[in-house]
Amino acid sequence: MRKYIYTFLIIIIVIGSLLLVNNLGIISFRQWGENIIQSTPFVKEYVRTAEEYEEVVAEMEELEEEKSDLKEQVEEMRQENNEFEERITELEENNKELKNELMETQKQQASQQENFEKLLKIYENMDPEKAANILNNLNRDFAMKILRGLSDKDAATILESMSVEDAVDFSQDLQ
Repeated sequence: MRKYIYTFLIIIIVIGSLLLVNNLGIISFRQWGENIIQSTPFVKEYVRTAEEYEEVVAEMEELEEEKSDLKEQVEEMRQENNEFEERITELEENNKELKNELMETQKQQASQQENFEKLLKIYENMDPEKAANILNNLNRDFAMKILRGLSDKDAATILESMSVEDAVDFSQDLQ
């Protein structure tokens, strides 16, 4: 029985000595154990140290922050996109209105041009003295427009029917 007690005491002394050496930092059993585990080919690939784990955690936090930033950017872009779509819709409506106005203006101009051509035919068929008298009483710009629209022959006969002073004024304006 003494043998067992001595063996037990020796084991306790050895274990206590090893713990004391470990606590004093002379030998690190943890480091020694990690080295043994990491040197095993199969385990070596899968064991991560605390530093590697912290790096992975830090990287995950960075990725989460980037993900959050990207979500904010996506939301901002969606808002901008919605604003652009609203603006495009507004511009398309304005474009339709402008096209309608343009078509209406073109119709009016065509109608005015048609009416002006009829007026020119009337002046062509009118007595030159009466046409000259009417042109003298019209707005000067409008009278000039009529003279320019007439054929050279008709304009010449109307100018001949005017007084010399009026014919001179109209001739100078025709230049």
